[in-house]
Amino acid sequence: MHRFLTRVDSEFPDVAALVHEAAKPLGDVDAKCKLSDSKLFRSFGEDVFRTYEIEMLKWLEENGIFVEAIPDLSASAPLYSENRDLFSPKNGFVPVYIQIEKELLLERLLKDYLQFEATGKTKRGACEIAVAKALGTANPDEHSRLSVVADALIGQSEKDRAAREGKYLDFCQATIKVGETPPPEDVVSEVERILQTLS
Repeated sequence: MHRFLTRVDSEFPDVAALVHEAAKPLGDVDAKCKLSDSKLFRSFGEDVFRTYEIEMLKWLEENGIFVEAIPDLSASAPLYSENRDLFSPKNGFVPVYIQIEKELLLERLLKDYLQFEATGKTKRGACEIAVAKALGTANPDEHSRLSVVADALIGQSEKDRAAREGKYLDFCQATIKVGETPPPEDVVSEVERILQTLS
């Protein structure tokens, strides 16, 4: 966090309030960093949020956390050159793209959105914004509302995929296509098989 906040001072001086928000109450050892609230964090903009992720990933790598491990990066991490450099083959990594089919992706996005509605905890900011825009001031019945939400989610995911997929394919050395939710151990086994093949 301290590395990130130092970087904020030089790269994002217009979000100095972030430094203030990050301060913990003195004497409370169990207090969470205020940056753990992603809704607050995202209010400072996507690049600020992703800069924190970049610094976190660098710190984890420097401290040996990824030794003998398979890091699971966020969908946005490979969009930033610092992350692509960090997880490149020259550093001993074999990037693998787990490509999720449209139907499964919609199922996951809808589940996340309904959880956001129930708890208010943001998980996929762009999707939540797209749904709010699609619903606008309309007040559809429940069935129509679910259809509007689903259309907005799939529209946002297709927009994101069109903008990102080229970078994923350029960055990754292999692709695993997933059409239904497999047990995590099956995905790990497939990644391990790819690693052995490419080693």
